[in-house]
Amino acid sequence: AGGESCQDVADRALAGLRDALAGDSRHVLAVAHSRVNKSLIAALRGDLRRCSDVQQGNACVNVLDVDEEGEAAVVLLDYRGHTDGAAWS
Repeated sequence: AGGESCQDVADRALAGLRDALAGDSRHVLAVAHSRVNKSLIAALRGDLRRCSDVQQGNACVNVLDVDEEGEAAVVLLDYRGHTDGAAWS
């Protein structure tokens, strides 16, 4: 077993997001594994206990609006319309 907890992953992901937003950039594209996405989204929603409940499919798109205080609104979650008919191997 072992590995990072949801809190550990969220801490790492939030630090990376803060770094990405530290400059003048207001738009960030982050590509990550589902565990990172789930942890980051749960942390931004304020409830890491729900980390496993966040749905994340292969190649899904999430859009989050993070304000200057770090509050996040989920605009789009687990969107997979661009993969319709795609063959995954």
